[in-house]
Amino acid sequence: MDVFYLGARPTQHLSRTLLESGCRLLHIRYAKGFLERAASTSGRAVVLHWKSNANRRIIAEAKASNVPVLVIAADLNAAIQAGAPFADLYLEKPARDEELVSFVLDLVSEAPMRRAAASVA
Repeated sequence: MDVFYLGARPTQHLSRTLLESGCRLLHIRYAKGFLERAASTSGRAVVLHWKSNANRRIIAEAKASNVPVLVIAADLNAAIQAGAPFADLYLEKPARDEELVSFVLDLVSEAPMRRAAASVA
């Protein structure tokens, strides 16, 4: 299962731990790279380091495909107050690898249920 990771480079520990759990972390540095890659790769979740309101487009693209989004932000209020579309989860920086692994695995396990629910609606 592929997990898109946008922004700062993930730690080796995070990448290795997710890989051991069956998730391949695809690091993408910029939004343009995500939009190009998302069209050709079916990701199961998106982890996004919040930088500005421009990141809302990434969230919108992921949500349009029923892909859950976890946002990591230094200023949670700014990320949340940016408005719709909203991420599924928000974590405050610095986020520990153990927290990230736990939340990503939760999102990935819920993703098929979200897609099924969306197709019924």
